[in-house]
Amino acid sequence: MSNTSKQARFLALAYGFTAFIIVTIAVGVSVEAVRDEEARLERQALEFAESLAQISQEHMLRNFRALDRNSLEVIDAVRNLGTDTQKLTPVMQRIMSRDNIAVQIGFIYRDGRLLATSAGLEGAGIDLKDREHFKAHLEPNRPEVFISKPLIGRASNKWSVQYTRRVTSESGEFLGVAVISFDPLYLSAFYEAISLGEKGVVRLMSLDGTILASSGDAEAVLGKSIAGSGVFANLTKNDHGAFNDKSPIDGVERLWAFRRVPGFPVIAFTGLATEDSFAGLKGFTMYRIASPTLTIFAVILLGDRKSTRLNSSHVSES
Repeated sequence: MSNTSKQARFLALAYGFTAFIIVTIAVGVSVEAVRDEEARLERQALEFAESLAQISQEHMLRNFRALDRNSLEVIDAVRNLGTDTQKLTPVMQRIMSRDNIAVQIGFIYRDGRLLATSAGLEGAGIDLKDREHFKAHLEPNRPEVFISKPLIGRASNKWSVQYTRRVTSESGEFLGVAVISFDPLYLSAFYEAISLGEKGVVRLMSLDGTILASSGDAEAVLGKSIAGSGVFANLTKNDHGAFNDKSPIDGVERLWAFRRVPGFPVIAFTGLATEDSFAGLKGFTMYRIASPTLTIFAVILLGDRKSTRLNSSHVSES
């Protein structure tokens, strides 16, 4: 074998090894870049979801505190004015006039009749003893505050969730139930104002897993229970947190962030769809794949030219 042939073979081996190192480094850098971008997008989505959960929590805390003040005013009115419908009705209407979220304010007497309501005298007398939000207060050991599932009100004829308090006399005698009916679609409208991506959601859930309000197709979701799902289990583990899981309602995988509303039996939570959060990752990945691919082509091209020159030199010497 001639010196030129030995040299060509050595250079080819050296070139091949160098090319392998270059391509390996290029691929490694691209893979690491994609991982970094994925981690960045995940951090960004998590921060956004947690911020939205906090906003929703604070919004609901203000609303529920207002509902609670209203219910306490109803209790004071019953204790001061007795069970006279004529006297109680204008008090209910006055409380109602300064509230944006409530659709009705009333007092259910202990026999289950709606004794007074902000809807006027014609609304009094409706039988509500079969309603969950009344029956819940017949047991003296139940919590003072109860929040019902969404339902169509018999007096208001609108979607409502009932925020109720047990009403007792100064001596502890059961008098009835103070009812503040609030509009879950009002909350849904607030959620709609938040940019969540195509499949993102903001929701409010009671501690038993019932959806009380939601962005998106709210009326189709209201009252649905997610109890028993993995999402429910994660939402009720702590007062706040974040996790990834598929929605038990529509099967969409989301990054969830949640916060319990302090002092009230509800949880505010947000879900950002994974495909929305990582929508830009596909284009970035394609770009990073193109980089080592071009490097490989360049190495092949240069190697081919080098090989051609060496072969030409060998032929001329022969």
